[in-house]
Amino acid sequence: MAGAFTLAAMLLAAPVPKPSPADVLFAELGLPSPPGAGMIAPEYAPDDVDAAAVRKNPKLHPFRAAVLDAVDLIKDARAFKYEAELKPVRGLHPFGPDFDRDPPQRHCVDESKGQISDGSAIVPNRYQALREKVAVQQADLSAARAVLRNAAHLRDKELSPRWKAHFDYLTGEVGYRECRHNDFNVAIGNPFAIPENKDKQAVWRLTTRDRNRGGYRQVFEAATRTLLDVEEEHAAGPWAKLARNLLGTPPGFTWEVMPEE
Repeated sequence: MAGAFTLAAMLLAAPVPKPSPADVLFAELGLPSPPGAGMIAPEYAPDDVDAAAVRKNPKLHPFRAAVLDAVDLIKDARAFKYEAELKPVRGLHPFGPDFDRDPPQRHCVDESKGQISDGSAIVPNRYQALREKVAVQQADLSAARAVLRNAAHLRDKELSPRWKAHFDYLTGEVGYRECRHNDFNVAIGNPFAIPENKDKQAVWRLTTRDRNRGGYRQVFEAATRTLLDVEEEHAAGPWAKLARNLLGTPPGFTWEVMPEE
């Protein structure tokens, strides 16, 4: 029994391992530290004002506080798994059997009521609950973009290259994700762009595409430019790889008929 108590005391007394510099940096970005993250270049080393100090006194560190606020706002959007939210659908049309018409006469979308019309009937959009979920996350992304935009004038006053890199990457990431969310929401809410199909046994799936819809063109172009700049200007840190990975993610979505096996 005494031995058991001694072991428990030793375990309680054992020092908690300190997070690595990479762990700390990625935690500031709200991301897990990837395997083999390695050391951080000296110019991006942390200073005496860490994230905890910023959160404790955000008014004293408004630029860094904006970065952390943006990270908090986009947490759910980052975790969203686009294609995984939708199962393949069989029929003439991915919007369900109530929308199967031959040929389809798609005339309108009533987004305010979560309804779609094929010209002869008005039926509920089967994806309305998902669209509302995505819309909430899209609003968070828009709010994060506003937070960063409002803090942009403070960037030149920030002395830490590390926090400038955080800001730059997040500015690109937030805009890029906002455009992807918008494209996804349009794809599952607008039956206009569905390819013609006359096979009632066809199986539809939502897939990515290399093109983003034009509604957010300016946001998308600005985000893309920012991420490309991050690759160049912060090549010595992990932000360049993060930007490259995000730019390699197709920005748009479309429905397609799955090939027969």
